[in-house]
Amino acid sequence: MPTVHDIMSVITGSLSPTDTLADVVAVMREQEISCVLVCDEGKPTGIVTERDVVRIYAEHILDPSIATCAVAKIMTTNPICVHDTLPVSDALVL
Repeated sequence: MPTVHDIMSVITGSLSPTDTLADVVAVMREQEISCVLVCDEGKPTGIVTERDVVRIYAEHILDPSIATCAVAKIMTTNPICVHDTLPVSDALVL
């Protein structure tokens, strides 16, 4: 039975809620990943995906301060995290 590890990318780093959107984009570009985990005191509190970046950019395309927007303002909160050895079928239930 396939596991989460078999179909998903491993998140190799995280940012804090006070980091900026520019930080998120830089990490996504450097690591060639589509999302960044947001942690507060070592605990996952949110996730910023490519979809979040595009949404906030589209809403504020003419606002030059968008790059300094805090991650906490745009992240999806309370991500469901699973271990990479979990079967995909169990992960889908979550």
